[in-house]
Amino acid sequence: MKYKGKTPEEIARSCCRALRVKRGLLALVCFLYFVITLWLIWWRDAGGLAILLCYLLLILFTVLIKVWISWGLLSLNRILNQDCDSVTYAEVCRFLGQKRLLPNRLTMAVNEAVGTQWCGRFSEALDMVDRLALPGKAVSLQLLARNIRFNCFAKLGDLETARRVREETARYAGTIRKPALQRMGAQLLKIMDSSLALYGEDYETFRQLEEELSTGYTANIQRVSSALRLARADLAQGEVQNARARLEMAAEQGGTLYLAEEARQLLAELERTE
Repeated sequence: MKYKGKTPEEIARSCCRALRVKRGLLALVCFLYFVITLWLIWWRDAGGLAILLCYLLLILFTVLIKVWISWGLLSLNRILNQDCDSVTYAEVCRFLGQKRLLPNRLTMAVNEAVGTQWCGRFSEALDMVDRLALPGKAVSLQLLARNIRFNCFAKLGDLETARRVREETARYAGTIRKPALQRMGAQLLKIMDSSLALYGEDYETFRQLEEELSTGYTANIQRVSSALRLARADLAQGEVQNARARLEMAAEQGGTLYLAEEARQLLAELERTE
């Protein structure tokens, strides 16, 4: 699905139409399975092998369609991660979160809070997350919500609470059993440590952690965020030229992220001091 040039309402409607088609196809597959199974039993007197084969095909098509549905919803993340359009992303998630058609509206609520945070509306994003009752088994959502809370408290200047969120996240990460989710938790903790090092003016530790993290960056939003953080460290350490190049990159590629506006403000301050 192409998103550029479309309003959030148009994107949400297109997503819902695609979801209806996929669910209709899933219903058709189930209907055909029952029709063919009855035909094999009553008219062809087929053996168990043919019926088992039909059942396995039903499972295969069901799994494929469900993966297709999930992939379609996950592709919406491109609006934020690659296009850096937090405003559109938050609005799309808000519209979709109101639709009963969606399989997991709670995910959309968390994603809306993510987009709101990247718009720079930290108090609002924090309030949105705090109102959600996330199940303990929803590990990825739990980690995402903790990341939002950490970022919002840090940006609002409440570093003490941000550190407590980091400690809570470490305790929660210690209870995770699945290896892939364990890696996600460890990565999140390292990102939090990087931010705390920057806020604490421990630039050596910050740069070391940022270098380790940057090897795994695949999205534009990660690169823009990293550029701004590194630019702040550069400015604090007197490396103005490096800072300028990074700020220009963040301002140009940051889209509607609050990071882009921060980069422009820092560039303007550099212009005034020269």
